[in-house]
Amino acid sequence: MRIQIEYNDAGDIKSVAGAGPSVSTGRIARANHKIAVLDTEEVRHDHDFDGLRRVVETYRVTGHPHQPSLTRK
Repeated sequence: MRIQIEYNDAGDIKSVAGAGPSVSTGRIARANHKIAVLDTEEVRHDHDFDGLRRVVETYRVTGHPHQPSLTRK
């Protein structure tokens, strides 16, 4: 599923949200953070809060800012 990931310059994930059918939801990153929209198999549907939590606990963002991807910690 496609999700939005807010992360800092070190690649640490600060928050996640389901992107739903629309990629552009108007979400604005906090200062010194970026937002990436990525696909992951960890999240099964919009209300899979356990899957979203697993992404925060298990992954970090690498290859940012031009080609971000999820990498296991």
